[in-house]
Amino acid sequence: MRKKVVFLFIILGSLLIGILLVSIVRPRQKALASVQSMYNFSPQKDNAYYYWFSVGVKTRNRDRRYHIISVSNKVVEGKLKRFVKALWKGLAYRRIAIGPFISQDDAQKAQMIYKSLIRVKKATDLENIKTPNFDHEVYWFSIMFNESERLRGFIFQHGPASVQSGDSKAFLNALYQTLGFKQMAVGPFEDYDRTEEIKRMYRQNE
Repeated sequence: MRKKVVFLFIILGSLLIGILLVSIVRPRQKALASVQSMYNFSPQKDNAYYYWFSVGVKTRNRDRRYHIISVSNKVVEGKLKRFVKALWKGLAYRRIAIGPFISQDDAQKAQMIYKSLIRVKKATDLENIKTPNFDHEVYWFSIMFNESERLRGFIFQHGPASVQSGDSKAFLNALYQTLGFKQMAVGPFEDYDRTEEIKRMYRQNE
């Protein structure tokens, strides 16, 4: 009889431990899935609103490097599907959409950095530019693009595009340097994983 009681307690104890483990693991799994879903962009399913702006780029004959000649004053707000449309449509007019940012504030800070390069003529000019403070490390990647002789617009080219990180001043310098190689740094964004996902959006039609 005692053996049966002990055996019963063992079974009940095992069940209680199993229930306790499930109650701990499942919330963690849900939380992880929720975090991962933040970085899984899908224009057809993502109903969140994002922010972006566009940048006009031109090659100048005196140095044969890309120059930022204009930055839109307006920060556009919309769903991801609208951003993707703006990205590919803008290439026909030699304009590149920069984003998508999750906050208007981050988009406006990035916009300030791109605008500051309109008046830069040489690398030493960068020292006098005060970049906005993001209060955290920022991330970016580079895209390579050329002017299509047939379409007279830009087309993205395949090239190395590893995610880089640093402060806003480091991004400013990276932006200036990449333009010299007929590329452009895109960002800065607040998270490495999100930056990787955004990079894939830019590179899907290379």
